[in-house]
Amino acid sequence: MRRVLLTGAGGFLGSFLAAELQRREIEFMTAGRRGADLEMDLGDVDSLVAVLAASGATELLNAGAYSRTDACAENPSLAMRVNGAAVEALARSGLRLLQVSTDLVFAGSHAPYLHTACPGPLSDYAQSKRAGERYALAAGALVIRLPLLFGRLAGSDRGASGMLRRSLRQDDRLRLFCDEYRTPLHAGDAARSLVDLLGDHDLRGVHHLAGPERLSRWEFGQRFLSVHELETTLWQPTLRGDAQRPKDVSLISDWWATRSLDAALADS
Repeated sequence: MRRVLLTGAGGFLGSFLAAELQRREIEFMTAGRRGADLEMDLGDVDSLVAVLAASGATELLNAGAYSRTDACAENPSLAMRVNGAAVEALARSGLRLLQVSTDLVFAGSHAPYLHTACPGPLSDYAQSKRAGERYALAAGALVIRLPLLFGRLAGSDRGASGMLRRSLRQDDRLRLFCDEYRTPLHAGDAARSLVDLLGDHDLRGVHHLAGPERLSRWEFGQRFLSVHELETTLWQPTLRGDAQRPKDVSLISDWWATRSLDAALADS
């Protein structure tokens, strides 16, 4: 019997993944620190084996992460435990593992990046995610790197488009980088593809799943306004001021996007 254990179900991507698994009527359980079927703290690496055994899972979709870059910079050892050492423990379980990773493992100087490109993580967050990749790959797991994610999630302002909607609702001034490039992807599209890939047990190694276009954060914001026929004078372009923010981590996707950026933004 197929049973998926989903970590990070309370996060932005995790919420879309849980909805997709439910829509397909795939049996799954969630694991996390709060509000999950099983209590799991990825920072407590020694406890993970017992949780995995209790789950009865056959497949593991690890979308859990310590993902705030500023928090990772303040506590790099915790970031390395959650995003690195925990993945090593999960990978040793013998379950089919899909490890979610990030475009930020790249330094940003040689974009666009194929999945075969050499990573060069700059931030503590990126370095910890790269460590997790290495552990997963050493165990023969599947690693999928994702870009900036967006999409509308009920009751939440998370994700790249959620931040924009919050700014519009609150009439906040917003500065958006005009010199930082990504390949944004709707979280719902990411979730559908990840569930497909999890079920393909012959697929292993590292791969990229990206949106259809390369844009700066400023261009993304302007495109969002255009698609929704909105206007604001409170958004301004700005330049990156942090050397640990890579300039261009746009990905070359290993699979074609199923819909255009405008169609995805209309659903955001």
